[in-house]
Amino acid sequence: FFLAGIGVLSKADHTSQRQLLREVIKQYEALKDGRALLRFFIAQPTDEKERKMLEEEKREYSDVVLVQVPEGYANVPEQTVGMMRHFTDVESCRFIVKTDDDVLVRADRICEWLDGM
Repeated sequence: FFLAGIGVLSKADHTSQRQLLREVIKQYEALKDGRALLRFFIAQPTDEKERKMLEEEKREYSDVVLVQVPEGYANVPEQTVGMMRHFTDVESCRFIVKTDDDVLVRADRICEWLDGM
């Protein structure tokens, strides 16, 4: 199992935010040594073009999880539940860190803290 699953809630059209987070967060030792796992959780877009772009991004990076709820602020709680289910049922994680795509998470510091628990 992984020590920490870092779940980033994102929107279909936030490609540049996800790319920046990939470049920064994946440099941390906690992701390189397998203690932490980074995944982007995205609700189902209504636009077909966005859906196709997400499928391509999902194939390219293997870190995108499409949550089976419609996109929209009112569905963020269900999107979060989908993230929690994923980290417990699909990729076992001892702890779950929920964040958004406009926040930089220090995976190394989080894992250091969690290791001490």
